[in-house]
Amino acid sequence: MPRHRIMKINTVIIASDHAGYKLKESIKKFLIKKRKNILDLGTKNSKSVDYPDFGHLLSRKIKNKKDHYGILVCGTGQGMVMTANKH
Repeated sequence: MPRHRIMKINTVIIASDHAGYKLKESIKKFLIKKRKNILDLGTKNSKSVDYPDFGHLLSRKIKNKKDHYGILVCGTGQGMVMTANKH
């Protein structure tokens, strides 16, 4: 039977575009209740922004950090996925 490794997460980094702002805030509240360390990279409101700016920012922050976990949120999920996959 395979052994499953439990990933120890020290910090959750989260970011969204304007369309994912409300969901990002809900996820952040949930994680805070679970006593996780959160680093919110934005956006800070629902005013229109360019999703790649936040996708690249988060992807650069978590690159090569095994104890960090990233969550990207946008309106459809497609834009953030394409951006993150470039890293």
